[in-house]
Amino acid sequence: MSHFPEVAFPVLVPLFFGIVCLIFRKHIRLQQSFAIISMIGTLGIAAGLFYKVYAGSQILVLNLGNWSPPFGIVFVADLLSMSMVVSASIIGFVVSIYSISNIDRKRQENYYFAFFNFLIAGVNGAFLTGDIFNLYVFFEVMLMASYALITLGSERSQLEESIKYMVLNLVASAFFVAGVGILYGIVGTLNMADIANKIEQLNTLKGFNSGLLLIVSMIFLTVFGTKGGIFPLYYWLPGSYVAPPASVSAVFGGLLTKVGVYCLLRTNSLIFYRVENITGFNYLNIILVVIGGFTMLLGVFGAIVQYNFKKILSHHIISQVGYMIWGIGMATVSAIAGTILHIIHNIFVKTALFLIGGIHEKLTGTNDLKKTGGLANAVPAVSILFMIAALALAGVPPLSGFFSKYVILKAGFDEFSSGANRYLMVFIIVGLITSLLTLFSMIKIWIFGFWGESKTAIRTNDKSYKALIPSVLILVILAICMGIFAETFYSIAITTAKQLKDPTNYYIKAVLQHQMPR
Repeated sequence: MSHFPEVAFPVLVPLFFGIVCLIFRKHIRLQQSFAIISMIGTLGIAAGLFYKVYAGSQILVLNLGNWSPPFGIVFVADLLSMSMVVSASIIGFVVSIYSISNIDRKRQENYYFAFFNFLIAGVNGAFLTGDIFNLYVFFEVMLMASYALITLGSERSQLEESIKYMVLNLVASAFFVAGVGILYGIVGTLNMADIANKIEQLNTLKGFNSGLLLIVSMIFLTVFGTKGGIFPLYYWLPGSYVAPPASVSAVFGGLLTKVGVYCLLRTNSLIFYRVENITGFNYLNIILVVIGGFTMLLGVFGAIVQYNFKKILSHHIISQVGYMIWGIGMATVSAIAGTILHIIHNIFVKTALFLIGGIHEKLTGTNDLKKTGGLANAVPAVSILFMIAALALAGVPPLSGFFSKYVILKAGFDEFSSGANRYLMVFIIVGLITSLLTLFSMIKIWIFGFWGESKTAIRTNDKSYKALIPSVLILVILAICMGIFAETFYSIAITTAKQLKDPTNYYIKAVLQHQMPR
């Protein structure tokens, strides 16, 4: 029986250092050092696991307590989960460096780095777990840490937005538990690979009430859609992500919403992957495509009317998630590959833009673009980094966003050309319009925030802003590399998508039989 204890390390390492940071509350330098050591260690382990999964053509499975599947807690490292864990670990590393200068001493003394580590542990746990109930558990670990981070500082604007954030996520969590309970009542197991097997067996039973599975799928769509910020469940997001410091906004905007998208991709490709024969499920993908289109368009409409740096970026979280949901809904290999590329691209670029927003606020003292300007002359390095990240978000070649959007849009066009789904042309047009409007809003930030004459004093005398630049630089370089080496990233994404489209011979077989086809 295969046994890979290292699969749990991306969760255990930040969890351990989070506890250590709790112990050394008053020792700020130690906490900062522990946080960086934690993230370097987590990233190193994640990179090693990814190499083993990709180069070794295997899925790594860890059954805690040596329980045979489907019993006990199981961690699964396949290409999708490890791509996400590596991306999350990179974000953890760069934001921990950025936080040293961005987060004030009071917040650091009140367990900021401890909660940050717990957040990364929860995120990585959600990516790695192979158990639907433990997916809920890791969601709660992630959310409890996020509740603490969003309220640290106790500023009025933070508290107002955090109440909305917490209440909505608590309601979503309650629905999550209900969905898990109904699903367990139907199949009698919590192991996701075993659930997929049991659902396939139920399809063959006469008189089986397929409506219950339809209800579960809608509950999961609501829960993960709320956490991902999809239409019409996104209204809480823009305000909530504006209130905290840039470090917190960056990890929330760049990473947390993608956990919800990941869960939609995982459950739709694994648990409900062969349910098109069940009454009602043939409409599920259409629902996702339609929701994706509305999410794209309404998110970008929200962005173009704003003049607050962070609010523009927050609305773009929504619009970019729309592309991902659309790709999941199309459900072809190329569409899923494009979705995976777009998730990873957006994790890097959106985090970079929020971090740049923090530098902009530090230099100008405001997020109101109407009161700023002149940064292009005062801080050209920051301006160049913003321009590259902004163009990547809009999908300008040869940057990362162009290739991820191209793959998704081409997948839609191929489906349209084949005659399978004629309605997709509408959403292709929506996707193109969204990209153009994204570029428009990014140009607006450039014109008002960076170009022209400064409308307020730029605090370039405070050299501490320079310590914030390396974190942004790392992420911008990654966005450039995803564009330059697009073929390599696409190859990984296609391999991942093929695994997701054939879970019986990959994920399910690896979890239940501990072997991977070669």
